[in-house]
Amino acid sequence: GSFAGGVPSTPTPYYSGLLLSLADLYWRLNRPADVISLFQNSPGWGVTDLTELYAQYDGGQDASSVPLLAALALTKVGEKRKAVEVIAPLILRGTEFDPYYSAVLEAEGSRAIPLFDEAIRRNPFVSRPLIWKAKALHLAHRDREAEIAGRKAIALDPSDGNAPADQWQKVYTILAEIRTSRGDAGGAAKLLRNVAAAKLMDHGEDFRRAGLNRRAIAAYQSAAKLWPDSARIQIDLGGELETNGRNDLAAAHYRKAFSLFPDQLGRREATSIELDRVFNHPGAAAIAASEFAARLKRNPRDAATLYLNGRMALARGRDSEAVKRFLAATKADPNYVLALARIADTRLPNALSPAVVDSALFALRRLDPDQFVSRPEMRALMDPAVVWKMFHDTRP
Repeated sequence: GSFAGGVPSTPTPYYSGLLLSLADLYWRLNRPADVISLFQNSPGWGVTDLTELYAQYDGGQDASSVPLLAALALTKVGEKRKAVEVIAPLILRGTEFDPYYSAVLEAEGSRAIPLFDEAIRRNPFVSRPLIWKAKALHLAHRDREAEIAGRKAIALDPSDGNAPADQWQKVYTILAEIRTSRGDAGGAAKLLRNVAAAKLMDHGEDFRRAGLNRRAIAAYQSAAKLWPDSARIQIDLGGELETNGRNDLAAAHYRKAFSLFPDQLGRREATSIELDRVFNHPGAAAIAASEFAARLKRNPRDAATLYLNGRMALARGRDSEAVKRFLAATKADPNYVLALARIADTRLPNALSPAVVDSALFALRRLDPDQFVSRPEMRALMDPAVVWKMFHDTRP
């Protein structure tokens, strides 16, 4: 809600970027009252309400985002209810940014559980509200329920592939805390191995981006030893080895990765696993094809494997084959949203009949009304009556 009531109505030059840097500096200097004053009184933001800045900064995904700085400052001066009001719209939109959830917990403690429950209801494809509900339940000493929520988050998105890099697999930290509080030190230690592996992957990514390939590979190898059953780790390690000419070493990691990956894909495609890049590695594509064929021989109706086969064909420019795989995935599971999204993608020259595309659009409207998985476009020549029916007959 609004807490920038001092903004004058006369036109002024806007310099929101500089103001944000100043607010960040005030926060780092432990001057929360000055942060709040800056938001309330400076005309340079160019808006009359704090939430109007969310669109400009897309909610923010770093420690100096507008809503995070405002909420932390408000909590620090005792205005905890206002702090939650600032962050709540982002939580309810299913943000993946952990510091927003942490800020709400700092302000509300376990009283944040109803907010997280509503976020879970609104965002059935997003794991973060479940993860932080687990944390809130743990703070309330409701550890059995907390562990159930954390395990549900893992089941929803085993790869945690849409988390920001330095927040990957946060759920295992929380589950380790729960196991410790329940007297299971051994169980906590196993979970903390996954946490350590995730941190090593972050280091490896930093090394890779800096061109320090040997150090990146070493970090990935250490992570794989700690968490051998993570498809994401095995894929990244195999890719880095193949890129650096070590196909002999990459093969074993690819085999492990692609035997695991269909079960760890989750309900949304992971942004942290660049499938187009992965499947364009010749070694990765060959081993993926072999592993996927073996899985489909055991279960021809494995929708996740059919979908990944389609993604591989699409990445390698075989559009017609990709479409057949996506259709097979939706035949195996009519509610398989990832494949439906590809069928409904009008940019794909798939020669599908309008009826098939429209059927996929109807299903997506029903299954993914808030478009978390995809944002399909209506066909240019779509019957307006069909569009009306789609948006009114499939309202959740």
